[in-house]
Amino acid sequence: MDLDLVRQRAEKLLNELDREFYLTGSGQKDQVDIGEIYEKYSDLADRKLLDEVREMLEAAEGEERKRLSYLYEFLVLNYLGHSTRKRDEEFLNREASLKVKTPEGEEVSFRYAEVLLLNEDDRDRRDAIDSAREKALAEELNPILEARFRELNDSMRELGFSNCVELVESLSGIDLVPLRDRLGGFLMETEELYQRNLKEHLLSKGIPLDDAKRHDLRYLMRGRGFDSYFRGDRLIEITKRYLSAMGIDMYAGGNVRYDLEEREKKSPRAFCSPIRVPDEVVLVIMPKGGAEDYKTFLHELGHALHYGHVDRELPFEFKYLGDNSVTEAFAMLFDHLPLNPAWVRELAAPDIPDEYIRHSWFTQLAMLRRYSAKLDYELALHGDGSLEGKAPLYSEKLSSALHVKYPETSYLYDVDDFFYCARYLRAWILESHLSSYLEEKYGEKWFLNEEAGRFLAGLWKLGQKLDAAEIAGELGRELYDLRPMIERIRRYLP
Repeated sequence: MDLDLVRQRAEKLLNELDREFYLTGSGQKDQVDIGEIYEKYSDLADRKLLDEVREMLEAAEGEERKRLSYLYEFLVLNYLGHSTRKRDEEFLNREASLKVKTPEGEEVSFRYAEVLLLNEDDRDRRDAIDSAREKALAEELNPILEARFRELNDSMRELGFSNCVELVESLSGIDLVPLRDRLGGFLMETEELYQRNLKEHLLSKGIPLDDAKRHDLRYLMRGRGFDSYFRGDRLIEITKRYLSAMGIDMYAGGNVRYDLEEREKKSPRAFCSPIRVPDEVVLVIMPKGGAEDYKTFLHELGHALHYGHVDRELPFEFKYLGDNSVTEAFAMLFDHLPLNPAWVRELAAPDIPDEYIRHSWFTQLAMLRRYSAKLDYELALHGDGSLEGKAPLYSEKLSSALHVKYPETSYLYDVDDFFYCARYLRAWILESHLSSYLEEKYGEKWFLNEEAGRFLAGLWKLGQKLDAAEIAGELGRELYDLRPMIERIRRYLP
């Protein structure tokens, strides 16, 4: 086996997949065609190759062991992706073409219905759109997701893993149950705070407390009433201003470009495509304005700056693979800026009311509680590899954590592969350590400090050579210490 060739082909596979997702997501291509790409690199899904790399991993030490652990994880997940490629393509293209009807009989895309839900003030109309969307999900998408779930579990067992929990823990080194238990404590500690603020938000919109639904919570979190403070035509200008103060080039020397063109089929949400790290990173957005737009853009900006500043001399594994909690933490560091009163009043909206800050942190708390419940649910979902009873269990666990009624129909649609929810949760915790470290070392306005910029650029340069726990250690912190996260929530959310 030529290991260097394996690494080269793995990099090219990722390049082609990310380019495909960029072209479809940016509206330049109608359908995603990943099947052909996976076929082109079918040699990377060979069982013999997986066995050989695993044997090399078991014998390796030091940095080579870390590289091989990242590579082996990638090859296993690629093997599984190869096994479900046709089902994945079927799902993505069906979701993209699926239509639902509004109460007036107008047909809109399934994906765009989500945008309508976030912005619809009339609760009855919102409820009707949500019902139509859930009906389409149950009838058109869930059968595909259920078949894929079974196929994926069969493929995992072929590789010797009893279930997805064992697979993820053995490949990533993340102990999922202790993380779930730590966040169970977080749910208990923030229960009264969350319930009190949820009640105030529901009453302010005339939503009955005993009949609040998921779409009501999403509508509340959207915070449309604050949009006028966040003009779309100022987003890039504001970004340039604070990055310049930090000594950071938002284009990373030409590595990062911004796709701002309006296209009919372009995704309404910003996203980042790290097509070739660090040389070709594309951030896709159609700036519309509003706090949510700012947060979404800044999240993807964090990814783009991370990928765009990676040392191109790093080995393949450290540029592309590793613990995605790291890149998600950099993304969250930036998407939390519109939650930071100092950043908002300095750069975006000097006259922003205190109510906005409180609303933003209520939204953040709801997201953290949601993902904590998702991790708990997904451990149960994947524990026995059976779908029996999982739909009501999903509704029960999410409804209990958020105190609004979650529909059973989303029990697979709301699940990201291979416990990516755990990566998000670790990223949120790591972001709280990064933020508190930056504030302590560079002051409340660290986002205008050139030394803070150099510090971040130094971390970005490492790609994902370090995992989330190792970065926390570099800051003198213990990753699963939740105190900085909880203290900041309580600081801004009475």
